[in-house]
Amino acid sequence: MSEQEWMQFLSDTYPDRHRICRIDSELADRIHALVTLVHIERSYVHKLLAKHGMETRHLPLIAVVIARGTAIVDRARHVTFLYDDFQVTGRPLKVTIKANRRGDAILVCTFHKLSYAELRRRLRKSAPIRP
Repeated sequence: MSEQEWMQFLSDTYPDRHRICRIDSELADRIHALVTLVHIERSYVHKLLAKHGMETRHLPLIAVVIARGTAIVDRARHVTFLYDDFQVTGRPLKVTIKANRRGDAILVCTFHKLSYAELRRRLRKSAPIRP
C-alpha cells in the first residue's frame, strides 16, 4: 500500500480495517487463528501516528517486519515480530499481531520502534519460533 493509499485509508474512504499481509498457517495455528490474513484497524493507525511517533512512510514497514522479522510467542494468541530496520528508520521495529478469541480475525496490536538494548533483551527472553 502506498503512502497515498494509507492517507486515503485514514480519511474514511476505505473500510475500518485494512489487510496488511498473510501469515503462514503454522503461525496462525500457534495463535489459535482460523484465518491467515492480518488486518489493521483505522483507529490503531491514528494512534500510531499521534502517540507513537510513527509517520505514514513507516506504515508499509508493518508487512516487512511480519514477513522478515524474528517471530516470538510472548503471550497467548499473540506473535511478536522483531526486525532491525537499518534502511528506513535506522532502528529495530516490533510488530505484534493478535488473534481474537473466536480465531476468525488477526489484528495488528503493536507497532513500535525499539532500542537495540530492548531488542537484545526480547531476543534473550523468548525463544524464536521463526528466526
